[in-house]
Amino acid sequence: MEFYVHSAIDAHVKKVKCICIHHRRELIYSIGDDKRLCVSSLTESEQKLMHIKCSNMTPKTMALHQDLNRLYVSMKQGVLFLFDISDTTPVVQHTVSFPYSVSRISIDASINLLQALTKRGSLICLQLSSKAPKQLEPTAYIESLSCLEDDRYKICQVRWLNRPRQSSLNGTYFEGSHKGNLWIRDINCESEKMLKVPCDFADKIKEIHYNGDKNIIFVTSRDGRLKCWKLPNSWGTKEMDDLNAEMEFDKKQELMRQSHSQSLRSGHARY
Repeated sequence: MEFYVHSAIDAHVKKVKCICIHHRRELIYSIGDDKRLCVSSLTESEQKLMHIKCSNMTPKTMALHQDLNRLYVSMKQGVLFLFDISDTTPVVQHTVSFPYSVSRISIDASINLLQALTKRGSLICLQLSSKAPKQLEPTAYIESLSCLEDDRYKICQVRWLNRPRQSSLNGTYFEGSHKGNLWIRDINCESEKMLKVPCDFADKIKEIHYNGDKNIIFVTSRDGRLKCWKLPNSWGTKEMDDLNAEMEFDKKQELMRQSHSQSLRSGHARY
């Protein structure tokens, strides 16, 4: 197998922090420590189309939504910039301020949901609108466990499970900690169900990937190991299942009592 250099572009004068590729338009978007957003051509070698200065803030990470033609760039100062990239020149449409710096952004295009993981270890969810980009407001602010200063509970990776639901906000997601712990959470439930996944990772969770077609979750750790789990169609602990069964039994008993009382009253009324 032979490799060759397709192109070499001097996009930034300082460290490159993140790149996104728009496959349909064959463009490369990159941000760096030089506080600039660079647009380069994917087809023509050594062609840098333009540089855009990101105010006086330092870019941290970014994510691309190809269907909406939008680029979301998070700054170290806790501000999220929304760029319209329907034309070659990106144009700022809106900004959102976060309480903490965002270290990771991911987009679930199937439900137009943006998930921003903050440096503090909390998760911010934003419902994206195709018609009104300025209505980009947080729909959920989710804190991790109460002890956010402890690396065992401080989350560093998040993966939303894009399963079909009636709600636009899919409430089930995985979170991995700096110390190799893995949990499942469901924010649609009042009790905010939380299950700890049994695993013996010895170091930080590096990546979480979910295959929705096969319903399998893949998790890698900095200790060099990769594990995968086949997920059930519905999840819950034995205690939860027993409690739900008991509640259903009590509900049926109450309905039977009400029906019996109504029958007795009807009988007395006839006499």
